[in-house]
Amino acid sequence: MLNFLLYFFPFAMDIVVSLLLFVGRHSLAANGASEFVVGSVPMFFGIGYFLSGPIMRAIISRKWAKVEMIISIAILALLSVVLARIESVVAIQILFCLIPFSVSLFFNAFQIYMLGISNDHARPLAVTLSIYTFAWSLGYGVGPFVIGLARDFLTWSQSYYVSALSCLVIALMVLAFRPPRPNPESKVDSPPEAESARPLLFVPGWIGVVIGLIGWTVIATYWPIIAVSAGISPELKGIVEFCFAAAQALAALALILLKDWQHRPYLLPFFGLVGVSALLTFGSGNAPLWFILGAAMMGCYTASTFLFSAFHCMLDAKMASKRVAVNEMMVGLGYVLGPILASALHGNGTPFFHSFALAAGLIAILVTIQTGIALSIRRRSRI
Repeated sequence: MLNFLLYFFPFAMDIVVSLLLFVGRHSLAANGASEFVVGSVPMFFGIGYFLSGPIMRAIISRKWAKVEMIISIAILALLSVVLARIESVVAIQILFCLIPFSVSLFFNAFQIYMLGISNDHARPLAVTLSIYTFAWSLGYGVGPFVIGLARDFLTWSQSYYVSALSCLVIALMVLAFRPPRPNPESKVDSPPEAESARPLLFVPGWIGVVIGLIGWTVIATYWPIIAVSAGISPELKGIVEFCFAAAQALAALALILLKDWQHRPYLLPFFGLVGVSALLTFGSGNAPLWFILGAAMMGCYTASTFLFSAFHCMLDAKMASKRVAVNEMMVGLGYVLGPILASALHGNGTPFFHSFALAAGLIAILVTIQTGIALSIRRRSRI
């Protein structure tokens, strides 16, 4: 029961986050907005997320983590209601710049809260992070999936009220949650000495988070435009984005079986190859199956980037809160750079495949640089 309740929170919160981003992008595309305007939703979200990082580093503490989670949910509910009542593109962009401050507060606080409970109950960090990533990834897919199915009953604006009601439920559950007292015999210091003595690769991990989110936000920027031009139903729009998140969730669990992979930087190019293939597959899509396959492949790649970075950020418990905050800033940076890159690579009226191919080439170069940095750090640690 502890595990279910604890990991329900990021699952539920990311339903809200993905719902907001899905409705924001697809509602603008349905009204004929350009890819730059559509991409401005994740871009402004990323700007806010990046700027929130230094603030989170200053205010997040394990003692107040639960209170901070509740405050963040209340703010997000209020912003959701405001979004439901406005139509101005500029106002929407401003709100999507404010939303990530509350989202960042929640996830920074939750990760520190989760780390404390993980340490108290002797759960291995790699397993904790994989289950955590599975939970929030699945939630990230449920938001678009549900709203896609509900489009026959809800307008885009009314969908924001679903977000506000969801926030109310989450806040009540966080308020009621009480973790059991730890068993002193099972409590361990985290991380173990043998683990913490190994090289910390949080810098290449941060780079990987940016790379992965660039890849996904390129898809997320082009997809609403492609869907509108191809006459794709709201249900299929949601299913494609659900497949991205579901694949990310399942890949997170599957990586538990790959023992000690976080300390093997030579695996990074293989993960990167999946991301490159995802962009090429999605870009060559002329049928729903291609879009679903490309999105799922990208989800597998982003799972590896999130897990790799979070593991190395949290390996040293004393520095975890600061490194997690920087990691969240990198999430914001990825959300900013992806839409900018997508707009720069695609000219009006030109085929999308060329833009996807150029993005894939850039991802390949960045993964090569990331791998080189990781190998260099590991090599220096052995000298």
